[in-house]
Parts: sequence; C-alpha cells; structure tokens
Amino acid sequence: MKHLLVLVVATVAQFCALPTNAQTDNYDVASNITPMQRDHIGIDGGLMFPFGDIGKGLDLSTAWGMNLNFWKFIDERFIGTITVGNSWYQLGSNVQSDSGIIDLSGYSMTATPLLGGIGYVFGTGDIHPYIVVHGGATFITVNVGKNRPTEEINNEAYFTLASTLGIGYGIAEGWTISTSARYAKMFGEDLQTIAILFGVSYRI
Repeated sequence: MKHLLVLVVATVAQFCALPTNAQTDNYDVASNITPMQRDHIGIDGGLMFPFGDIGKGLDLSTAWGMNLNFWKFIDERFIGTITVGNSWYQLGSNVQSDSGIIDLSGYSMTATPLLGGIGYVFGTGDIHPYIVVHGGATFITVNVGKNRPTEEINNEAYFTLASTLGIGYGIAEGWTISTSARYAKMFGEDLQTIAILFGVSYRI
C-alpha cells in the first residue's frame, strides 16, 4: 500500500507539472482550448448498490460513498484521471454460512478505492458527456461496530476495474456540476457495485 500511495503522489505531481494552456475562463484562440478543457479537481458522492458473492454473503446494505477526483487534459478530448474514494456498508442480520444463518449486524465494512484512469470528453461546451475507464486497488476493512467502528478486524486490498459514464455542466466562475453512473468490479472477492453519483468540480 505504501508503494502504491507513493506512485499516486508521483503521478499527480507529473500531471500538475504538465503545461496548462488556458489560465482564464475565456476561450483561448491561440491554443484552441475552451474553459471546459481546463484541468478539474472535484468531489462527488451518492449511493453504492452492492451485488456479487460478497454482497450476498455478507448481506451488505446499500452504502453511501464519496470520491475525490482529479482530471488532467492530455489532449483536446482525452483526460487522465485519479480517483480516491470511500464508502461505508452495514453488514446484515441474515448472512448465510456453513453453520446456518448468522447475524453480522454489529459489523461494518469500509471500501476505499484508489484508481487511475483514462477518459474521453465528448464535448467542449458547457454540457459535456464523458466516459472514463479506471483501474487500481480497493482496500476493504471490516470493523467491529456499526456507524462508529470500534476495532478494525480485517484489512485486504483487491485489484479493481471500473467504468464511469457521466455528464458535466459548466456553471459560472470556473465551476462544473456533474452526474454519473459508475460500475466497479473487485477481483479476488466478487464484490461489484453500481454507484449513482452527483458532484462538483473546480476548473484549475
């Protein structure tokens, strides 16, 4: 995990070191850059709907989650992305096990994805649909306690692939609001999620 975090920090530093052609929210005729093609940093959040073996085997609840996102335009339409997120699941009281049905409602689970990706933005105006394909790791932690975990009892990292379909809308003063749907699959343990997200970002 330590090496992965170092890699992410180095990647962000490289992204930020790349030249930015537009410094205002006005159209840059010389570089052909529009306001929407400026780099973005933002946050989104919403509901996570789990399914798959872990979703069934732990009787996971629908979760709340949020993500910190960074976009770097590497072309007029292509973007590189970094996403760091967190979501919180409650384990259920109707969990199937070899010894029968057990109650795990006193436990909770946290999922923390750390993903890099590449995407394509379909428009350069205020309204701009986009698609992103992500890859990275999800860190799963099982805790004793419900809303306020009192003790961590398990921590594992799993390779994860995801894809996001969204649409952004540019508003005044460099801000963009967005809505998106994200599918993610965690390998090694079959946890899959579909997330419905709403967010805001600032064009830097």
